[in-house]
Amino acid sequence: MAGEALAVSTIGLNDLESADERFSFSCPTALEREELAQSLARFGQLRPLLGLRGADGKVTVAAGARRVELLGAGVYPGAVADGSVALVRVVDDVATTNLAALWELLLEDHLLGGEPNVVEVGLYIKKRMADTGESLEELAGKVFKRLGLTPRAQAGAEPLWIADLPPAQRQRFAEEELPSKGLKTLTTAPREDALAVLELTEGLKLGRNKFMELARWVLECAWRDGGRVGEWLAGLEQTPEFSALAALAELSGEELRKLVWQLRYPTLSQWGDEFESIRRRLELGKNTTLAHSPGFEGGKLRLSINFGSLDELRAELARVGEKAEKGELLPLKKFLS
Repeated sequence: MAGEALAVSTIGLNDLESADERFSFSCPTALEREELAQSLARFGQLRPLLGLRGADGKVTVAAGARRVELLGAGVYPGAVADGSVALVRVVDDVATTNLAALWELLLEDHLLGGEPNVVEVGLYIKKRMADTGESLEELAGKVFKRLGLTPRAQAGAEPLWIADLPPAQRQRFAEEELPSKGLKTLTTAPREDALAVLELTEGLKLGRNKFMELARWVLECAWRDGGRVGEWLAGLEQTPEFSALAALAELSGEELRKLVWQLRYPTLSQWGDEFESIRRRLELGKNTTLAHSPGFEGGKLRLSINFGSLDELRAELARVGEKAEKGELLPLKKFLS
């Protein structure tokens, strides 16, 4: 059925029945919604809806839910679609005769408007499997490449997990506020905990690596204390050491990361503060820097000297050597293996 030319009819909006719950896998960004509204207002309906005509003659909208919504709002001008009627490509009896072919048509229709985002990929897979009875393995070989996935069943795991989230959280993935790959830390966590992490990070600007680090630290802190993430966060705001802080929801991404890192690694946090205090007291000068490895791993410190001549190098080395002779570097021993 895919690829067949379908007749286009003009049908009143009141004569169209909705089937969003069954067929719609659209999750546009705010920008895409605005662009569609502007296109309809300027040029009218350029692309017909896809409708299914049942045995009773009624037409159900299978693709084009956003267009129907805008047409009904009167966004679309013109004699043909003036807010009361729409152009519809009608398929007869396909809903019962060849469901897989119907879902191929739905995907083709969507691809005409652009590549699906990760939420739309997940919703398409989820709803197609529910409607057709096809397995994830079957769909991997049939459509994953067109969905931008590698043709392996496991490639659908993360999109399906995202598709099962509440709408507000799904939208964050559609808007690319959250990373769409490398989510194993969250996808393998209890759903209650994963949702608590997502709610905690709403509105924060964090890159993929920083977001996933924060998610892991929060989960590990809660599990270490033997509770759920939501309970742990609620208790955190009530502890004396954090009572002076603003509510967690008011912290910036970096402030929240620092706070959670201190709770996850209290010893390393204390060492970091001590190291910074010692480094400042040493007064090594602007051309000499002292640093430690991430997490103080390896028990080694790094001394770096910038110099513009050999005389400058000798002077800096002599100054560091003098401090070592006087024992000023001894407080650094605790950080060495």
